[in-house]
Amino acid sequence: MGRYLLLHSLLSVLLMYAAPFVRAEESFLDELFELSIEKLVNIEVRVASKEETSAFENPAAIYVITQADIKASGLHTLPDLLRMVPGLHVSRIHSRQWAVSSRSKTRRFSGYLLVAIDGRAVHNPIFGGVWWDMQHYPVQDIEKIEIVRGPGATTWGSNAVNGVINIISKNSKNTRSTVAAIGAGSGDIKNELFLRQGFKLGENHGRVYLNTLQVDSGDYSYLPNNNAEDANDESEIHQIGFRLDNKKENRELVLQGDAYQGETGEYDGTSGDEIVHIDDIGGYNMLGRWRQKYQDSDEIMLQLYIDHFQRSNDGSIKPLDKFEFNVDTIDLDIQHYFIQGSHRWVWGLGYRYMKISTEEQGLLNQNGAVIDPKGLQDELASAFIQDSVYFWQDSLQWRIGVKFERNDYSGMEWQPSTRLIWHITEQQNVWFAYTRAVRSPVSVDDEVYIDDVELAALDESAAACEGTGQGSRFGWLILPEAGCVINESLHADSQTVWSYEIGYRWSANNKSIDIALFHDDYETQEFITDTHLDYLYGLELSFNYHITEQWQMLFNYSRHQGQDKSVRSDERSTTEDISKNTAFLRLSYNPFKTWLFYANTYYVEGIDGPVPPYTRLDLHAQWKINQQFSASIIGSNLLEESHLEENGDLFDVEASEVRQGVFLHLNYDVNVH
Repeated sequence: MGRYLLLHSLLSVLLMYAAPFVRAEESFLDELFELSIEKLVNIEVRVASKEETSAFENPAAIYVITQADIKASGLHTLPDLLRMVPGLHVSRIHSRQWAVSSRSKTRRFSGYLLVAIDGRAVHNPIFGGVWWDMQHYPVQDIEKIEIVRGPGATTWGSNAVNGVINIISKNSKNTRSTVAAIGAGSGDIKNELFLRQGFKLGENHGRVYLNTLQVDSGDYSYLPNNNAEDANDESEIHQIGFRLDNKKENRELVLQGDAYQGETGEYDGTSGDEIVHIDDIGGYNMLGRWRQKYQDSDEIMLQLYIDHFQRSNDGSIKPLDKFEFNVDTIDLDIQHYFIQGSHRWVWGLGYRYMKISTEEQGLLNQNGAVIDPKGLQDELASAFIQDSVYFWQDSLQWRIGVKFERNDYSGMEWQPSTRLIWHITEQQNVWFAYTRAVRSPVSVDDEVYIDDVELAALDESAAACEGTGQGSRFGWLILPEAGCVINESLHADSQTVWSYEIGYRWSANNKSIDIALFHDDYETQEFITDTHLDYLYGLELSFNYHITEQWQMLFNYSRHQGQDKSVRSDERSTTEDISKNTAFLRLSYNPFKTWLFYANTYYVEGIDGPVPPYTRLDLHAQWKINQQFSASIIGSNLLEESHLEENGDLFDVEASEVRQGVFLHLNYDVNVH
């Protein structure tokens, strides 16, 4: 009740002082309503084919989160922004850990979704998936987020099985301002600070920024442990970064980098004792990109980045003892795009080198299981080629391509696709796709060893294996039945997914609709940290309606149905039906040029495990006080005091409930001419 009163009081104060500023000059809030349906559906994207094309003309299930979506939402974390996308499943495990998946079961370490920031992959090479608590790019500097639901492996490679997310930052030319923003509130986010300085040096534009975020302890009051409610698992992250842009008529140069450090708290109550363990996180990255156009139909791109991150914990989490590891990555990509008659070609070469080093006893040393403390060195080489052919006065496009990869776990992989799109009229089209994608193993799937003596003490069935030598590979999920196994007998292999898709798009003056149907067949393969799908099919829909100049509506819906299958070592199998039904409704109201009101409603049904369905309502109001100052207030999860979104994860870390909260945000922005 107190939070409702606080929200009501703050809104009343803001409304009382709104009138004197209604006639203020042009406002940044105009941006939120200036994008027409035509501009939205024809926004340029690269995520689907690595060449810049209209989203409406792509034979793939594409969704774009625009600047307008980001500004209007009031959200400050990347996973929260992704909640609105049909086909994506986003659930919060606790205050700084998330499970994000596309067309799959939600998993903290999902290896079926590839995530990149400006083309720099943030894939976790140890467990797979993404450590979202280490990805805190400031939302104020994001230009857009391009999403492909479904396979993107032909251009992005392994692990782009069910989706690709590419977060694209703003060109420095568009951030030539001095910005100071501060926020504080109740609920999950305690406070946030963002500082940015834009500048111009000759023909170069640049910016530097500082961003800090502090997250409150999770709500564990639903657990039976008496002390769970007071678990102090606060988290924080501090990040700095820069970007430089030099763009001429036919050439573009970009240099950017980030560095961060922080702590993530997690609560473990499975042992009967209430334990909070802290992960120390840190890292840095640097990316350079050169793009040269020789003609309107000929373009070359060269990109190089380095990435380092480290993570360690305090030794209180089970089944892990204290661990510390460092991951270093060097990645080089070259792409060439050109037109030859009715053919539009794009080809590329890539090379990635990763080094994973651990300290002391290794990464997983509970009961003798470790990743080799000497460290791992992985290499990935790739090449792809893609051709788009146009027929019938460009009304029919056939896109065919293939990517070849060589990795250190499963060897050579090939990932072909064929796609067809027919533009029935200028306002509607239908598309089809057939794709083979691969989920390749990660370190924990293939490079985990076990000490035979420790295993024998754990399971009597393993006693006969004593003396066979230390360092036997094992499959974590079948360990109780497997006992001690011979080296290499459980060597991890890749998993192949065959995907069939069909989609339809239609747009008019003030409304648009986008529908996608899919069916995915999986070749069964056991992975330690991931799901084991047999098949999955579903429907995804997005409907955008600009009702009047002041009212807008967005409705997204997805329905997924399938089966999960796990094969045990004794050839027994277990199956589980999967059913997910999600919906998102956004209403936007712009009564004055200086005001915007925004409502997000989320409905989620059928989350994995004993997590009940929930409906979440977020309300957001923005006020442009004058040309430099703006204020916003966000009420989140207003329908209930708290709700659970996910089960615990692989390491038995307890999930916390999402709290009801109110967040006040103040922004100062002065343009630099």
